[in-house]
Amino acid sequence: MKTTIFTILAILCLTIAQPAVAEEELNPLIVSRVALGRAADIDILLEKGASPDTRNLYGQPILISALERKDDDAPVIVKSLLDAGASPETKDRFGDRAIFTAVKRARKDSLEILLAKLPAMSGVDSTGQTVMELAALRGDAEIVALIEKAVADETERLKLHKSTDNLLRLMRKYSYLHCSDQYLKFYVASEQDADIDKKALENISYEIMKDADKIEVEIQRYFGFTQQHLKTINKHARITIVRDLKALESNAFRKRMGVGKSGDMEKRCTEISKSWGKRPR
Repeated sequence: MKTTIFTILAILCLTIAQPAVAEEELNPLIVSRVALGRAADIDILLEKGASPDTRNLYGQPILISALERKDDDAPVIVKSLLDAGASPETKDRFGDRAIFTAVKRARKDSLEILLAKLPAMSGVDSTGQTVMELAALRGDAEIVALIEKAVADETERLKLHKSTDNLLRLMRKYSYLHCSDQYLKFYVASEQDADIDKKALENISYEIMKDADKIEVEIQRYFGFTQQHLKTINKHARITIVRDLKALESNAFRKRMGVGKSGDMEKRCTEISKSWGKRPR
């Protein structure tokens, strides 16, 4: 592969201690290096702050460019990009996910690395073909076997994800998180402790709701719950905890109830979340 002296010098300069380089300066470099350069170059650029989800001038994600490479650096680059946070579900300029490009053109080892990070195999490409059909068209027995195993593994995972036990687990955790968020907000609003660290509790609430959002995605994905279903779950948790904590308005009950102690919150919200699955819905 041909490499210009200017590109080599640009990469070398990045290895020398210097102020942080802006992402917009690094991204054009990583585009060219993913297409033609060495794996070591990509690692340097990623370490300096280049985005693993960068696209070239034609809208092609660099992960897909890496998957299309046939040389020995290809799987190393694919792994580096994915480890740095590149989305395995990224789509090309035609709207096809990376898995479709990989099945049609990637080396077997590059494909294996992508499959290890891929959350789902389902769907069709822009021509209406599944990954299994594309593997068969490629005519490579090893690729076909690899995709067959991946599809079988996904089918087994989906059975577990869509099980009643998993639905109850997700609903209880979702309820618990909304309960905990409401508990903290109620505690902050009560202003019963002069030394309360409101900022710290707000940060905890923020992290709690981030976790709740992730579970919401899972519930919708595997069980087809609507937003109204989910509102019912968290409304139940929030109303119940507010009702249970009304005594917080009286300082006389503060110590007995353990206000502000994580153990109290955990105990109360665990009981509320356990109610799911014990009554018909």
